[in-house]
Amino acid sequence: MRHHWMKVAVALAACWSLPSVLAQQGGVDPVARAIDTNGDGSLDSAELKSAAASIRKLDANGDGTVSLDEVTGRTNSSQGRGGGSRSSGSRLGGYTTPPPANEVPDHPFNIIVGRLTDDSATIRVLFHSDVKASVTYGDRSGELPSKTDAEDLRAGEPFDFVIDSLAKNTRYFYRVVYQSDGRTRQSDEFTFHTQRDKDSSFVFTVQADSHLDENTSGDVYLRTLDNALADQPDFHVALGDTFMTGKYVKPELSQPQYLAQRYYLGRLCHSAALYFALGNHDGESGNRGSNVWATTTRKRYLPNPFPNRFYTGNDRRERDVGLPENYYEFEWGNAQFIVLDPFRHTTTRPRGKGNTGGGNSDNWYWTLGEQQYEWLGRSLDESDAELRFVFLHHLVGGSDRNQRGGAEAARLWEWGGQGASGKDEFAQHRPGWEKPIHQMLVDHGVDVVFHGHDHMFIKQDLDGIVYQLVPQPGHPRSGTKSAKEYGYLSGEVQGSSGHVRVRVRGDSARVDYVRAYLPVAEGGGRKNGDVSYSYMLSSESGGRSGR
Repeated sequence: MRHHWMKVAVALAACWSLPSVLAQQGGVDPVARAIDTNGDGSLDSAELKSAAASIRKLDANGDGTVSLDEVTGRTNSSQGRGGGSRSSGSRLGGYTTPPPANEVPDHPFNIIVGRLTDDSATIRVLFHSDVKASVTYGDRSGELPSKTDAEDLRAGEPFDFVIDSLAKNTRYFYRVVYQSDGRTRQSDEFTFHTQRDKDSSFVFTVQADSHLDENTSGDVYLRTLDNALADQPDFHVALGDTFMTGKYVKPELSQPQYLAQRYYLGRLCHSAALYFALGNHDGESGNRGSNVWATTTRKRYLPNPFPNRFYTGNDRRERDVGLPENYYEFEWGNAQFIVLDPFRHTTTRPRGKGNTGGGNSDNWYWTLGEQQYEWLGRSLDESDAELRFVFLHHLVGGSDRNQRGGAEAARLWEWGGQGASGKDEFAQHRPGWEKPIHQMLVDHGVDVVFHGHDHMFIKQDLDGIVYQLVPQPGHPRSGTKSAKEYGYLSGEVQGSSGHVRVRVRGDSARVDYVRAYLPVAEGGGRKNGDVSYSYMLSSESGGRSGR
């Protein structure tokens, strides 16, 4: 039997170009789910064209039709771990080459600052040619009297310039100076700030789910990063699904995406320290064989914190990895910042039809692990910070088999203590643990839980905590149709793209959703850099007013 691929494409459009994906027999149609590559619960023209292109690529002999032999031949020849029939991937199969958003311009080097402390900073530089380089720096713009040792740097090998013995609560300026082709060159002047004193004012920014997949516009992503840079943040938090390692046929094939993300993140993070939280697609889940490769590669390119006198975190060394740098905590001004990892310690994933949307029977198998859970409790107990912020890719468990949801999901599983029936089952499933995570956060006055995964901006309130879903930074289209499907039944709901900006002033803060639009998308009330929603946080009043 042969199928004309153009007719198949038309059939796809006719069947599934509806306001939302059709549910069949109590669940989402698997073909529609595969075509819905951004997971927003609807099929747009780009996704339908992508599906048609995938079908067209099955036509090995170019006769305009697709036989079952061509289907099985193509998938058998290219189907590694995760399967796949596309050269640039989607849910129809694993990536074998990075999608177009990973095609970045040639550039001599990129810089990511990280691991800021009260008296030091790490400047991780990656050059694309062999050079001798150093860093000049000082606390006045244009006057950089201090200099690191010159180092021989190899092309493609990141190098850390660790600058220490710095003044506390001070802004520094720096340049990277290097010799190339017999000439001395230097970067633009960049900046970083050592730990802020109590009662200081500062800004930080947050993004989530940059993906760099076939639904990502590199131009929109850059617009978001440029907007964040204009905010002059001390640091920038990325909530994962950054490298998409788990979407590739083999994890090693994702390495170009790590390099591409250094280009993108370097647009901002030369002057705003990067703090990274793992996502479900970043290849570091506890039950995946890619864990070691993904962890060592991520550590190579990103300078995440590890436990020392300034940061607390995961102090358990792993074979072939060392310290994972996957969860950590620090204080800045009057605020405490806690980054969690719900993936590494979730090592079992039972399958079977159950009561959570046709997937697992329950989500109690999702866990921080006892070590991370106990560390979280200690971190909260030992801090007297006026403001507290928690960051992770998605809640521990979520509302369904795909771990969707925010405030509604916060009542469930390890995070909230309730089972699918709504009964409290925490003591049964976590014997010896003191209380669910949500209650722990409530008892310690956590202000905001920033989470990603669901690709929208949604602000919700529960028991005095804001559950803030962070939008994508690079999706060219805006939509909220999947909010209800993902379990969001309350709150302020807006589409992507953009970033979240937090302006801290002493013991209060303002949270803004800053929109990113390309020039062609502006108009009709849309302008790049607009703030489409804001709310205030105050440790004194406990109030959180929004507009």
